[in-house]
Amino acid sequence: MAFDALKQEMLKEGIPFHTLAYFDLAAFMPHVVLVQNPYDATRPENVRMPALAAIGARVAYVPYGLEMGGGAWNCMAQFDTDVQRGAWRVYSRSERHRQMFGKHCTSGNGHVVVTGHPKFDDEDASEPSPTAVGWLQKAAGRKIVLWTPHFSVAGPPAWSTYNAYGDFILDAFQLQPGLFLLVRPHPMFFAALRQATPDGTPRERAFRERMAAMPNGALDELPAHADAFSVSHALMADVGSFLLEYLPQDKPMLYLELQGGIGMNEDGEIVESLHVARSEADIAAFLNVVASGHDPRAGQRQAATRQFLYRLDKKAGERICEDIVQGVRCGEPVANLAQRRPTELDQQSIRYWQAAQTTFLAPDYYYETKEQSLIQTLEALDPIGSAIDVGCGTGRYTRVLAQFAGEVQGYDVSSGLVAQAREAAAAAGTVNIRFDSAAIEDLRPLETFDLVACLGVTSCVIDDLAFLAAVDKLMQLAKPGGYVLLEDTLSTESGRIASDATGYVAHYRAATDYQRIFERRGLRLVASTVLATAEDIKLINSLFLFQTRPRA
Repeated sequence: MAFDALKQEMLKEGIPFHTLAYFDLAAFMPHVVLVQNPYDATRPENVRMPALAAIGARVAYVPYGLEMGGGAWNCMAQFDTDVQRGAWRVYSRSERHRQMFGKHCTSGNGHVVVTGHPKFDDEDASEPSPTAVGWLQKAAGRKIVLWTPHFSVAGPPAWSTYNAYGDFILDAFQLQPGLFLLVRPHPMFFAALRQATPDGTPRERAFRERMAAMPNGALDELPAHADAFSVSHALMADVGSFLLEYLPQDKPMLYLELQGGIGMNEDGEIVESLHVARSEADIAAFLNVVASGHDPRAGQRQAATRQFLYRLDKKAGERICEDIVQGVRCGEPVANLAQRRPTELDQQSIRYWQAAQTTFLAPDYYYETKEQSLIQTLEALDPIGSAIDVGCGTGRYTRVLAQFAGEVQGYDVSSGLVAQAREAAAAAGTVNIRFDSAAIEDLRPLETFDLVACLGVTSCVIDDLAFLAAVDKLMQLAKPGGYVLLEDTLSTESGRIASDATGYVAHYRAATDYQRIFERRGLRLVASTVLATAEDIKLINSLFLFQTRPRA
């Protein structure tokens, strides 16, 4: 039903759309994918983060709600899932919110941009719905208090105060006939109530019957909360998004605190600007405030609105679009992984190569073929001023680069292999190479090069997001109009991960996807050479030469 309603709304607005059942994500290859839900498991596998990373899409995360809940699990869900860690961009509601990512997200907050939340961009409804008109008619001029019970009624850990204050609130409005109660439970409230206790279904029935019989009350189960916000004069709420969303209404607000509950995240400081109920007496006092029309907290609440919500100018969506366009045009990295924890397989791969004494795992004739192909590729280029070899190993191919470039830098994650590379270069009398030990993710592109080589390395970067970050790092190291030289073993079918008893592990990515990922970064394929094939296991090893965009 929700999908049908959304589909009809998009048809009415003339918004083009495509249902996922008839959408081939890999064929479409979007540059940017907007994600609002941080829970990857709720999406089909072909639109989860690994699938999006595999096609090189930039993920822009716009939280669907204004998360307020505290607790370790909830903070992880709000700030540190695969979505938030691996997103190219996260768009936040305030500077405070951005700082929370810095505290809780493993990837930090370098990818977080403060734009304000687009849900505040909605224009105020000019006319209330027929249902809202009915509420107003029933209220007959009385002040309307909106109450929004949370669904966590099954007991701790919880946020809902319904079990503590539900009956009292209903009784209080019977004693205050001059006020009108509009109840808008969380969409999951009644289902949770039915499941919470054996008498849950009778409790739901009794609640609905009491609301229907109240001369000064109504139940709001509309899909959207805009009508409830516009017609109400005050809010009573448990922990939840409404504590921030209602702020711009500039109306009295009561936070219903659950004693011993989970509480809120750092934005819970908002309660210092609100009325707080820790007892039935506090609720009764708030209702008297609403009835009197004088709110002593109004000034504090207005100041909090400016602190907790960024620029309520109905242009957050525009700012998000502008940032996405600018970021894509500038070729910014697709993933923010500066502080991201390596996966177990990536850690295994790193340990293997840190301890490696050689990089030569194939027959000698393969390496001879690779060297000759490399020489032929470099001979076809104009003289190269500077080059970098990322993953240089023992330096065999770094020395080939040094024959065609004025200055060369070689880096490898293994200090032992780097020591061998230095010795071999000295023995060969090659003086225009500098070797150092560093992983690809630790290289800082303070200097750019005419040619960036990465030969047989990225298949050992197992995680797709880490692979995309490595791709972006190679591009950052290249000068405008410079070259990126790659050699990799790829699958002629779908990508797969392989390992053996020595600890060696590799991700053989699909050859069709591999080339498209680089081309969609703006690299132009100049030449490619097949070095070896293994038809029995569906693998192909190739040398690729790409060129970056020249300076505009």
